Amino acid sequence: VGGAILLGGDTDTIAAMTGAMAGARLGEAAIPSVWLDALEDGETGRRFLLTLGTRLAEISGEKA
Repeated sequence: VGGAILLGGDTDTIAAMTGAMAGARLGEAAIPSVWLDALEDGETGRRFLLTLGTRLAEISGEKA
């Protein structure tokens, strides 16, 4: 992701897209636990994101 950001341009969008692709490929286990631990757990917080990721994996036919 860092290399993609260094390309310049719309870096926040590039980082988000690259992170999404890396996450889809590598899965939740590749996310550093310190990042997950730092997420709030409100209405759209950590549990929501983990549930959403699991549901998307199920829809795509992959195991989360």
